[in-house]
Amino acid sequence: MPCALTSARAGLRLTRRWWTPCTGAYLAQKEPGKQRWGDKNPRYVLHVPLLHALFPRAKFIHLIRDGRDVAVSHRQPPFNVHAVARAARLWKACVLQGHRHGLALGEAHYLEVRYEALCLSPRPVLARLCDFLGIPLEYERMLRFYADNAARQLIPPARHAWHRNTFVPLTAARIGVWRRELAPADVEAFEALAGDVLEKFGYAVGSGSG
Repeated sequence: MPCALTSARAGLRLTRRWWTPCTGAYLAQKEPGKQRWGDKNPRYVLHVPLLHALFPRAKFIHLIRDGRDVAVSHRQPPFNVHAVARAARLWKACVLQGHRHGLALGEAHYLEVRYEALCLSPRPVLARLCDFLGIPLEYERMLRFYADNAARQLIPPARHAWHRNTFVPLTAARIGVWRRELAPADVEAFEALAGDVLEKFGYAVGSGSG
């Protein structure tokens, strides 16, 4: 075990030593003058302690969405999770693990944001995000993300279907989509497995969710 720990610590030091200068040089060329860079991957929520060890100054934004809507989205590529029970367990585990590890980091490094709040009231949410990141709020420009995405071809063509919503303006149309696209039996199964976490994060279940 000591040898494994020593090896792990050496790996962290080595990664910090080469990763930060490399990304800094790349971003300075691609995006001169930018104060921060970011990356999004749903799997990061399972590796917050490791990522914090690699990037001690990193800030984590945990975007939480109604798990029943997530179950609908996860039926599409690249996730292809069609079993609602699996979707419920996965959502519950990811949300709780991210929440637990995030709280351990403290509010200087971790912020939770509701997907629904971002879509319905973007200005106050984006203001809070920018304050957390220590960057100025450029509200109108931020809402034009879809135009910038298309003009600069930020997403490879092979991923356009997966990221199709990044080519259209921010919308609340997908909030509550589970009410239309999940069968009642699937809703019941999801809530049986993850209803406690839905309620913990403010999502109504049972008769109150209709």
